[in-house]
Amino acid sequence: MTETDKFTPQQIKLRERLCKHGLTMHAGGFNYDPLWPYGKMPVVSVWCETEEPTDEELKTLVTIAENRIQHFNPQVTDGLSAEGANMITVRKVGGLWTFRKLTWNQGPLWYPNRLPLEELHKVF
Repeated sequence: MTETDKFTPQQIKLRERLCKHGLTMHAGGFNYDPLWPYGKMPVVSVWCETEEPTDEELKTLVTIAENRIQHFNPQVTDGLSAEGANMITVRKVGGLWTFRKLTWNQGPLWYPNRLPLEELHKVF
């Protein structure tokens, strides 16, 4: 399976945009494995099925990730990823944002309230 089989052209474009800012796109399932075999986990990721974030929103997402990464020992971090991170995945719907945490395995899949990004990060 190639990348173009897995993602739409819009998703590929968004992922490239996110990567330029050091952010990642989450397209997998929602399960937490404390023995994550791939090393460090992003502290913030953007869901693959999201509305296109504005440039200002991307800057805010980077700021959120930078603030979260400061809570980790620098020896376990790499860019905006860290060992043991409970990744927060965000998505934009109807111009507002919602999130979920990697370890959530009960209840609603996404935080039930949609908020402007500058308010949403105060919730987590």
